[in-house]
Amino acid sequence: MDKWITILTSAYPQDILIPRSNLEANGIHTFLKDEFYNSVINIYPTSNVKLQVPEEEYQAAAEILTAAGYEILPKK
Repeated sequence: MDKWITILTSAYPQDILIPRSNLEANGIHTFLKDEFYNSVINIYPTSNVKLQVPEEEYQAAAEILTAAGYEILPKK
């Protein structure tokens, strides 16, 4: 089973759509963790949506997002 690494977060799911599309267009697999949490729990953001990539694709994803001007999270 792949280990998924959070590379970018946002309180609003719509802010993740463009970087996610950018990664997927470059062949990087993505997963949105907690995508619907805020819409179900409350109208105000209480948790960040997490854009995740497989651990083995993290470096390529980091290069793509950094080149696009995003501040990525360090690999943990």
